[in-house]
Amino acid sequence: LQQLINEERKAALARVFQDLGQKCTEILVSFYYHRLSLKEIADKLGDMSEDAVKVKSHRCKKQLADRIK
Repeated sequence: LQQLINEERKAALARVFQDLGQKCTEILVSFYYHRLSLKEIADKLGDMSEDAVKVKSHRCKKQLADRIK
């Protein structure tokens, strides 16, 4: 039963991430999963400054939290 609950949570989280959009998903995964710095993420994306990544990251985290609730 616990495994089924965990799988359902993962699927729900995947749907929420998909709804966030590619840029948000890439930023959040790069920061939290790959542990990249804001500068490294900005360099990876190429079209955003470090400050822009910081602001976008904050907005994406807020969107993610709102959608999970």
